[in-house]
Amino acid sequence: MTKNKCSFCASDDDVRKYLVSDDGVATVCSNCALMFAQYMLDQKENESSAPEENQDHKEEPINSNMEKALAKKEAAFNPEKVPPVIPLIQTEVGENGTAVTKRVKPLTYSLMSWVKHYMNLPDTIDIADDEDSAQFEISVPSPDEDFSYSCYFNTDEENGFIMFYMYYFDDLIPEEREEEVKNLVLDSNLNCMTGQLQIMESQAGKSIRYCSGICVKGIASEDPDYSGEFQISPMLYQNMFEGGIHFMNIFVGELKNLLNED
Repeated sequence: MTKNKCSFCASDDDVRKYLVSDDGVATVCSNCALMFAQYMLDQKENESSAPEENQDHKEEPINSNMEKALAKKEAAFNPEKVPPVIPLIQTEVGENGTAVTKRVKPLTYSLMSWVKHYMNLPDTIDIADDEDSAQFEISVPSPDEDFSYSCYFNTDEENGFIMFYMYYFDDLIPEEREEEVKNLVLDSNLNCMTGQLQIMESQAGKSIRYCSGICVKGIASEDPDYSGEFQISPMLYQNMFEGGIHFMNIFVGELKNLLNED
């Protein structure tokens, strides 16, 4: 029997089939799942923004579009952005004015590489006292800069978890619209291939949170001096960040339309 091959990389390892249209099926391996999710989100956004008179245009073959997405992703990844593997420490000044030195472990090291070399931002990562977890916070403006998302990356060194959270506080959910918003969240989650939306409750009211996570346990370097090959690429953070931002921008547009209805 001939094995199905991934439409992106032609691998036949851990390949799954996805229905992408009434008569189209894509085969995607686990390594390319994030890329495929981005492709599907792009397709959905393009369809929703296309002029009505162009709705009957002839679509390009699925594989052709996927090849373009793959080429775009490969062009964006620059191996030179991954710094050499070196033992790394973070030094900060404590409340009493004394210097506090903390060792940066593998997942946090990769997060720091993403912050500095991909985002060109200063190191403001908060490393826990036990050095086994860390958090990075960033405010990300919407495309029209009407509001900003509050975003957080959390690392869990012991269990190998990387979590990404995005909070949208601009529109708190009115009590009388909760059921409608809940249904929109449930429907949107069915089309979200990486992560999910949640309704969060706080003293200020109910708001929307997007969260996604991956487990890299077993591929992080266990060498205490990091003398071996460092295997946690900052591209993992970039994938989670771009996928979350893209999906939330689409969802928030739909949420605003819903809340503005009479």
